[in-house]
Amino acid sequence: MKKRIKIFLAVFAAVSVIAGAESVFGASNNLVPISSSANPLEIGQFKEFLVWLYRFALSSAAILAIIMIIMGGIEYIISGGSSSKRESARKKIEQALLGLLLAVGAYLILYTINKDLVEKSFKIPEVTIPK
Repeated sequence: MKKRIKIFLAVFAAVSVIAGAESVFGASNNLVPISSSANPLEIGQFKEFLVWLYRFALSSAAILAIIMIIMGGIEYIISGGSSSKRESARKKIEQALLGLLLAVGAYLILYTINKDLVEKSFKIPEVTIPK
């Protein structure tokens, strides 16, 4: 029964992340066609990808932490009188909270350094190679 619940929650989380990605990150219709000579660094797709990847990782960490907190809470409730199961559930909740704290801490550090690092206006300076 526990295995079925874990599989269901994993599938639900995956579908939620995939379905919600467009609404969280916004649909982008300003796609640039890539030709054989196009360089992603020149047309700005790379920096947009970095921002998207960072937001996706942060959102995924938050969603997974919430799922693990819920699973730990359910485990804690159904543990009955078993102290080992209760301790295992408590550790699961603590580790999920620690992961969530690390993800939020990474965001806050980057935002403190430069808020453009966590927003879509992230700019990579041009680098010219001397000949």
